Amino acid sequence: MVFDYLREMYYEGRYFRLSECQPLERSFEECQRNLDNSRKAFEEERNRKSRSVGTFRWNPLRREKEGRAVDLSSTSKAVPGPSNCNKKAHEAYACRAMALGCGGNLAILRQCAANGAPGECKAEQLALSSCVNVATSEFEIAVEEIMKKKRRDQESE
Repeated sequence: MVFDYLREMYYEGRYFRLSECQPLERSFEECQRNLDNSRKAFEEERNRKSRSVGTFRWNPLRREKEGRAVDLSSTSKAVPGPSNCNKKAHEAYACRAMALGCGGNLAILRQCAANGAPGECKAEQLALSSCVNVATSEFEIAVEEIMKKKRRDQESE
C-alpha cells in the first residue's frame, strides 16, 4: 500500500515536470509552422516569378549567349532556414530529458558539446535519446497501470 502511494507520487511528479515542458514544445511547434509557411510563401513567390517570366517570352538562354545571364534565384530572397527553431527543439528536448530523469546523460552531452566539435558527440546523443525513449515508455506503462488500478478501486467501492 505504501509502495503504491510512493509510486503514484513519483510518477505524478514526473507528470508535473513533463507538463512544465509543454510551453517549450508549443513554441517549437509554432516556430516549425512559421518556418513551413515561410518556405511555402518563398516557393509560391519563386513559382510566380518564373511564370511571369514565361508570360513575356523572356529567354534566359538568349541573354546568357549575350553575356547578360540573369539568375532568378539572385532576384529572390534565399530559402528561409531553420533559424532559431533548432534552439527551441533542443530546449524542449532538454526539458523532457530532465523531467524523465535523464539529466545525467544531458549533462554529459552538454559537456561534450562544449569541449568538442559538433559532430563528435554522436555517442552521447544516442545515449540521451535512448534514456529518453526508455524513460518515456516506462512512464507511459506505469501511468496506464496506475490508472487501471484507480479504476478498479473506484469500481469496487
